[in-house]
Amino acid sequence: MSPKISDHTPADVAPTGEIARTPRTFPVELPPDESTGYLVSKDGVLQVQCVKSSKEAVESFTLPWADFDVEALGKVVEAGGIVKAYLALLRTADDVHSVIFTPDLLSDERKLRPFLARYGASWAEPALVSARMAPGVRLLRFLKAHATNAARVVEHLGWDGTSKSFVTFSGVIREDGHHNGWEEGINVVADPHLTAFGAKFEYGFEGDLSTVREAVREVLTFHDEQTMAVFGAWWAATLLKPQARTRTSLFPFMVLEAHSGSAKTTGAFRDLLQLSGYDAGQEVSTKATFRDKVSVNRSGIVWNDDANDVEALEEILRASTADATINKKGVDNTTTNQIPLVAPILLTGEGFGIASQKALVDRAVLLTPPSPQGRKSLKPGREGRPQWDDMVNFRNRHGNLTRYAGWVVQFALQHAEDFVAQIAEAQKQYAGVGRFSDKLSILSAGAWLLDELAGTGTWAQDLVLSWCRGQADGYLDGADSLITRVVPWALREFGVVEWVTGRSPDRVDSYGKSTYPPVLVRDFGTLTASVWVNTTQLAFLFGKHHARTSERTESDGALQRQIAEVAMPGAGRKASFGKTSDGKPIQQAYRELIPQYSIHLLANYSGGSDE
Repeated sequence: MSPKISDHTPADVAPTGEIARTPRTFPVELPPDESTGYLVSKDGVLQVQCVKSSKEAVESFTLPWADFDVEALGKVVEAGGIVKAYLALLRTADDVHSVIFTPDLLSDERKLRPFLARYGASWAEPALVSARMAPGVRLLRFLKAHATNAARVVEHLGWDGTSKSFVTFSGVIREDGHHNGWEEGINVVADPHLTAFGAKFEYGFEGDLSTVREAVREVLTFHDEQTMAVFGAWWAATLLKPQARTRTSLFPFMVLEAHSGSAKTTGAFRDLLQLSGYDAGQEVSTKATFRDKVSVNRSGIVWNDDANDVEALEEILRASTADATINKKGVDNTTTNQIPLVAPILLTGEGFGIASQKALVDRAVLLTPPSPQGRKSLKPGREGRPQWDDMVNFRNRHGNLTRYAGWVVQFALQHAEDFVAQIAEAQKQYAGVGRFSDKLSILSAGAWLLDELAGTGTWAQDLVLSWCRGQADGYLDGADSLITRVVPWALREFGVVEWVTGRSPDRVDSYGKSTYPPVLVRDFGTLTASVWVNTTQLAFLFGKHHARTSERTESDGALQRQIAEVAMPGAGRKASFGKTSDGKPIQQAYRELIPQYSIHLLANYSGGSDE
């Protein structure tokens, strides 16, 4: 049993160790005992129970254990009642800090001491302490005793449908503004471990909505008009990605393909990302790091700049558009964790080759922004001056734009219902093209939201409508690598090899050896021209001429699967290439493409090799 606390204060202990007999002058909130780690909040600091023995009695009192105080707000509980963290206010002589005490932090003094030192806080065990105990254990028991409130932990930032709130590290955002979470009775918090994944999102409420509107309008003038309208539409839609997914099968990722000097990483695109809360800047991530970051925020963009190998990221890109999960080996190398990939993704670089992969094309918004170098100011009185000067002045005036991001999120939440209605209306216009329809519909709704936010009338909507119509007109359902990359390569490499009835087609030369062509054309130059393909020969020659090919999209088996979707019914026809030395005919089988694909390929054929 713990010794009874007598009426003594820390000042009652004389230098000689004698205990003065003066009355207590302060209340004790909870008696320090084993259940509280023998700690008590007293006189603005944490104090610990101490004892002094004599022949007459055992006297107990408290002495400062730390130079800080802790107010437990509550605990974060996951399924099964497991406590993931304790949320608390750490009060020092100078300030009050909102902190998160996790089990791994409390269980390791090597982590706990520098964590507290960041706030200018520390502890020191008095010599007369009644019971020795590790400092993390003391704090854990103190927090456990006082943290009576329990919150539901959310595995991501951004929109949480259960609490109808946009979850941040500093509380939640709703249609009526920012709320401090537990302090206002909203018992939902972001998983504290998200910070370990590199989550860098801030949602400030400085200024007001009119300040934000002016900032967005100005940023939209810092680059090519249509590029900014389409990118801005996608950017606005990301704020409501979970709401969009209630109406669509996917949410597209954005790809900016442009050469160095196009301001992919330092211009308007970066400014818009900050306005939506993203504060990390462009980053080059490994596959594992990128995967973890994509699991952090359902409504926050993750930016990967100049990825060396987009094929290595393809699984992540495909999964993220549908909020799917990806497996990750556990730290014990025996278990497998499922990582939900929920964030909208931005890729920037000089070339990814995504346009040749239908599965990615359907899921991506591909933009090739022109260089903004040489752009002149659009401000009255500054005509002829470099626009770069306006951008520098803008950033000097506003600083880090995440300071306004809370207003942007609040505005989006206020218009979420109408945004979803805009998606539904756009889907009627683009019906019949599956994932591609959903992509264009989201952009259309995003353009509406952008115009509403910036106060630009129908500026974005008009430009995005024109862009979407161009995309829809050139879209071929089923046009995978066979149509977008491999057959076009064969036509460039070997030219058009005509197949005339009653005559053997010409052979082609591949590295000095004569072989039969992978692609034949009948009635070339007429309105009824058709393209015929031998996928086995096409895969063989394509692999021979390329140091690296994709097994999933460019192998013989992959091309056979693809041609089944784009070829005319039936087994095809055989073309004769003469006879063997013993008189047996040499024949190879070809399948005819559906006319719309033949027309597309021949219309884009210009002749000559580009490799």
